[in-house]
Amino acid sequence: MPFLRKYATLTVTGTTAIQVPIIARGVVDFAIGTDWTPATGDVKIIVDGTAAANVTNLPTAVTAGDAATWQFILTAAELTGKSIRVVVCDQTSPKVVEDQSFIVETFGHASAMYPPDFSAAVLPVNVTQLLGTAWLSPAVAGTPDVSAIGDLTATMKTSVNTEVVDALSVDTIADLSQGLPPATPTLEQAIMYLYSALRNKGIADKTAGEKQFYNDADVLIWKKAVTKTATAYTEAEGATGP
Repeated sequence: MPFLRKYATLTVTGTTAIQVPIIARGVVDFAIGTDWTPATGDVKIIVDGTAAANVTNLPTAVTAGDAATWQFILTAAELTGKSIRVVVCDQTSPKVVEDQSFIVETFGHASAMYPPDFSAAVLPVNVTQLLGTAWLSPAVAGTPDVSAIGDLTATMKTSVNTEVVDALSVDTIADLSQGLPPATPTLEQAIMYLYSALRNKGIADKTAGEKQFYNDADVLIWKKAVTKTATAYTEAEGATGP
């Protein structure tokens, strides 16, 4: 599990500095200050996969009863990346502590692993309008005012109703009644061709046994075969052509 620390922000002793146990070499005990004296080269840092470099601040032992943890203070420069790996590898021979490492991930910056600033008292709110109406107007900067949410449903209903009335009573569509009905029409086309059957010139041609529909130029655009018996008058499915 990685440690989370704020991007490009020096860690602070006792609070944001990272404390981890270091295992003494060859045993299962935590190393204490008398077991290991960190030296240059013992602790490396790798920022976003770049070449390993010596840490600026070597860790120090923090006594915890008969054991200890080791505190790592990382500089602002060492936290200017998304993922930072700290590697402990004692350079003395024989080694007095085991090799180990830990990962730090950053937050609070566009270049961090996690851009939101988790350390802020109130996370930033960037919702100010919905359906063109301002309804989150914080009285205190950074604090959302949700008092208008109760009216949101009514606002949405009014907007939807307005759009429906506009679509039914005001908006127009292209006149599709002048051509052949497609084999797989859209809903708009299907309604328009129903309209064309009612609006366009139609002829019942007894000789051809057809009901014919014409466009405004008096050209036959589609037709239906019709049959008549002693008991029924039948119209076949429309044909898409003269």
